[in-house]
Amino acid sequence: MSLPIRLVCVNAPPGSSRDALLSLLRSDESAVGALFTGHKAELGRDLGGYASVTNDVRRLNEVGTLRVKDGGLHASAHDVAASRHVIEDFLGHALWQHGGRQAVVLGAGGAGLAVATELARHPAVERVVITEASAERQREVRRILATEPAGARIELLAASLNNDVVAAALPGALVVNATGMGKDVPGSPLTEGTPLPARSLFWELNYRGERPFLTRVRAAAADSGGRAADGWDFFVRSWYEALRTIFDTNWGPAELAAFYDCAAQAKGEA
Repeated sequence: MSLPIRLVCVNAPPGSSRDALLSLLRSDESAVGALFTGHKAELGRDLGGYASVTNDVRRLNEVGTLRVKDGGLHASAHDVAASRHVIEDFLGHALWQHGGRQAVVLGAGGAGLAVATELARHPAVERVVITEASAERQREVRRILATEPAGARIELLAASLNNDVVAAALPGALVVNATGMGKDVPGSPLTEGTPLPARSLFWELNYRGERPFLTRVRAAAADSGGRAADGWDFFVRSWYEALRTIFDTNWGPAELAAFYDCAAQAKGEA
């Protein structure tokens, strides 16, 4: 598994405009593509100007991967494929199989919405609640959800109800922090002392940062027999899916295993 590429990391601050984000790619004539770990909803707000967009991009108004081909930018949403594989692992756990089969996704940005809609499409999920702080984003998400096929019941609520929603979740629920709090901005989407569902699954999408949400749910999971995971698998799988798209490869299980090994070495876990 070898690619003759050079990776350039750029830190685009929160609130960066679509034009500013795209200029980062267009300003480099040698660039063959880009993966965005944030700003996906901003990039998907206007699909004009892209040479092509995938069905997932059009469905969710989210752009996570851009491939440069024949002078045009081709947009796709790697979060969908990446989250699908991680979700299968969570929903195969005995805690979920014997629990209330409901999920709570805190944060309706690009990654949060991708996770919530994938959960809602899964036959083992009976109910999904997704919360969002921005009134403008709430309106966008409602428009998107209105076009989703019937499946699991999915509700959009204001982030001011985060504590209430999590406290009311049944044992065995899946609770996801997709807000970016703990990485992009400090803090946690839950206030200290919010009751957490017992024997449940907790997924912190952040893969770095202080992550007070992860610290708390790990302690709760240890006390009640639950499970807590950070966003490392989702992060690595996202990169794998994005690079596979950018370079139009036919990578399979062997390449995925090698990719995880390389990621572990880069992280210093090998």
